[in-house]
Amino acid sequence: MATKIKHLVKFLIERVKHGKKVLYITLSETALELHAVAKAHSWSLEDVNIQEVLPSKKILDPDKQYTIFHPDGH
Repeated sequence: MATKIKHLVKFLIERVKHGKKVLYITLSETALELHAVAKAHSWSLEDVNIQEVLPSKKILDPDKQYTIFHPDGH
C-alpha cells in the first residue's frame, strides 16, 4: 500500500507543477497519512486540496452495524 500512496502523492504533485488545480477525495487514507508520505520524500502537498470522506468512529462500532444475508445464500 505504501508504494501505491507514494505514486498517488507524486501524481498529485506533478499535476500541480503543470498548473492544474488538484482536488483529491480520499475514502481510505487520511490527509495526515498523505502528508507524511510527501514529507518522507521531501515533497509538499501545500497546493493540493485534500478532502477526507472517512466513516465516523460511531459507524465503525460493531454494535451500530447490520449484517444482511441474501435469501438464497449469496
